[in-house]
Amino acid sequence: MIIDPSREMGFLTKVMMAIVITVLSTLGNADGPPSPDEVLAIPTDLEQLLNDHLEVQRLTRDQLLDGLVEFIFSPQGLNFQYIAYPTRDVSGTFEHREGNCLSVTLLFMALAHRMGLEAAAREVSVPMDWRREGSSLFEVGHINVLVTTPLRKAIVDFEPDPIVARRTSAVHMGKTVSVRRMLAHFYNNRAAELLNNGDLEQAVAWSDQALKLAPGFSQALNNRGVIASRGGEVPAAESFYQASLELDPNNTSTLLNLISLYRRQNDETRTQRYQKRLENLRPRDPFFLWALGQEYATNGEFSRARRMFSRARRLMPEEPKFHASLAEIHWQNGEPQRALGLLQKALKLVDTDDPLRQQYLNQLYSMGGCSAIPGVKPETEDCSALISG
Repeated sequence: MIIDPSREMGFLTKVMMAIVITVLSTLGNADGPPSPDEVLAIPTDLEQLLNDHLEVQRLTRDQLLDGLVEFIFSPQGLNFQYIAYPTRDVSGTFEHREGNCLSVTLLFMALAHRMGLEAAAREVSVPMDWRREGSSLFEVGHINVLVTTPLRKAIVDFEPDPIVARRTSAVHMGKTVSVRRMLAHFYNNRAAELLNNGDLEQAVAWSDQALKLAPGFSQALNNRGVIASRGGEVPAAESFYQASLELDPNNTSTLLNLISLYRRQNDETRTQRYQKRLENLRPRDPFFLWALGQEYATNGEFSRARRMFSRARRLMPEEPKFHASLAEIHWQNGEPQRALGLLQKALKLVDTDDPLRQQYLNQLYSMGGCSAIPGVKPETEDCSALISG
């Protein structure tokens, strides 16, 4: 899902998805998106590998399930690796041996159905995780697979964090969806990725394909609204947003987009109305509060941003991004010592190999570097080692 606030801030919801840096040739061409059959097509090489790995005709359905999971993830099989982006079709996921939860769900479902297994995709209800990358803000959702055999109902989950996976694989956390709906997620993600790459025409085509498969898909209607907005079709954008809210009145991405649209039109009445509605939705979801704070900060509403970041930090004090975002607000407000203290806290909460670490160090240097920290003398001293202590 995309959010299109003012100042050209892109907002892509990874409904089982992510933002892509380069458009893969395997995902369609200039003539438009591939057909659903092409998205789910199993390459001949993949089918041969699977047949070599499993004696499909001799195994029970429970053995096939275990064998398929082992085939996808073991070094003797595909040795699949999780990456956040890009979203790939079955062929692309097989070719690269990596993908996000939607990419591997497509792969697993295609192979499971070919083997005669009863498998269905599940949209998982989990607290949304939000993050900013450059000028884009991402909302992260999740999808997994329910497989039913004569002996059990098994959730096959592609979440790399084992603690999170235990939660997302709980039966009550998700609802099964049709293959058409799963494919609509794929086209919707690709539309967002293409829009982010500046290909408005193709984004329209992929988004329309998502809505053709699932007309009642709130996230896809939201994305279509952003695409219309980027194309200068403001009335159409508002219409798509309102249609999205009719299906899901609590769609935070759509509410943010409407706030941005009305703000750009200098419609203060409706801006305030939807802003109040948005703030009342999930007051105890720290990632939602953080994302809302990011929106406020982008539009110069720093007191509101500070309030959102502070609430998020109180709810989840071990999350470094909340400390870092609040640090920026204090810095803007002329409170350097509070800002530096919050950044030090953020740095202590991230692993040494976490990409966020360098981002926070850069933020620290921009505020005066190591010498700005009380007790640190030379500017050339390595802050990393100091702050890790």
